[in-house]
Amino acid sequence: MAVFYYTAGQADVIQVDAAGYNKCDATNAISNYSKGRSYAFELNETKTYYFICSYGYCFGGMRLAIKTEKLPPPSPPAAAKDKSAAAAFDGSHASIFYAAVAMLAALLRMV
Repeated sequence: MAVFYYTAGQADVIQVDAAGYNKCDATNAISNYSKGRSYAFELNETKTYYFICSYGYCFGGMRLAIKTEKLPPPSPPAAAKDKSAAAAFDGSHASIFYAAVAMLAALLRMV
């Protein structure tokens, strides 16, 4: 979510396409938010959103491009990592060594 704060009558929030953003041109605005003093905008699609101020402040840098991306899948819980390290232990000396190395690696990832 993006929240914009502005002074009514002195600034606004105009959603535009890339061309409007690059030219500071609100002629083909997608949306116009000029009422009140703030606006909360939900970023609910994976794309780039473009916002400008149509009061001329865009030319001074009062514009914003927001690129949204999908979140990466979550990492497995630490308990699952510990179980996989413990599963490597079968009682032999080599397995003890490898289980210890796997557990140390899992601990280092947690730090």
